[in-house]
Amino acid sequence: MHRLLFHISGPWQRYSNAVQLSWSPVAWGQVDDQGIVFQSIECGGLVRAATWIKGQQIFLTDPFMINSDGTLDIFNKHEKKCTINLYAKYNTQDEPFGALMIGGVFQGSNDIHFNKSDTLYIIKEAPVRLNTVVKVQTSRKYQYVRYYGPQNSYCNIAEAVFFGKSASIPLKGKIIGTPGCKENDGSHEYTNVFDGKSWTSFNYKNSSGGWAGLDLEEPKQITHISYTPRNRDNYIRPGDVYELLYCDKNWISAGLQTATSDSLTYNNIPQNTLLILKNHTRGQQIRPFVYKEGKQIWL
Repeated sequence: MHRLLFHISGPWQRYSNAVQLSWSPVAWGQVDDQGIVFQSIECGGLVRAATWIKGQQIFLTDPFMINSDGTLDIFNKHEKKCTINLYAKYNTQDEPFGALMIGGVFQGSNDIHFNKSDTLYIIKEAPVRLNTVVKVQTSRKYQYVRYYGPQNSYCNIAEAVFFGKSASIPLKGKIIGTPGCKENDGSHEYTNVFDGKSWTSFNYKNSSGGWAGLDLEEPKQITHISYTPRNRDNYIRPGDVYELLYCDKNWISAGLQTATSDSLTYNNIPQNTLLILKNHTRGQQIRPFVYKEGKQIWL
């Protein structure tokens, strides 16, 4: 009778090129006529069973998740393949910043103080990608445009881009806004919203009343707006090199890609398989997920 080890996945922890994605033992049991029992296993763990034969670890099950009601979600590599679109390498829903944009409003005005302004767009749900692009419905022209943060959000935003009739060329202008950041060191000022860097952001010194905008020097029509939430640099960043891996007996590479936008597309990926996306350019956080109904479901 083989002594079995219960392994829990640790690949979402920090890693280096010298460390292989691996499973670590958390419990062991002995096979008998009734099967095998593992003691003191916490619900919510991502685990799989294995044994050791001649010093080699042999997996006996696919990875599975233990739910709070004792049921199991088994992630077995399916023969059926699918195309997946990825927007992040780590669970950005764990970050508070996207939700802080709900209720934020983009405005246009011909008054620098925005005493009279029109609403161009209201954010109604947390962004799921680095660059969310929305269409502006009005044909009016404005000299001044801005993002006004909702109540208790500290006007958290990383980037705002306004487009005119040329939807591919951002409008330029003098940066205007409410000065002062919560850190009180100049690191998160309103000017960051227009510096073209998705990893810098505005964190206003007061919880409410903050905004960042542009003086376009003359009235111009706004056709589209792109916005980026404050973030921890876990979205897909254009120019970075990524590698998708899926779990079979071992981790198998689905190939390297250099991101050309804020998303990655992989074809012919087995359904219902455990996935990990690594950024080989920067960052150390990774976390397993599955792909269901067009979404990354983080585990």
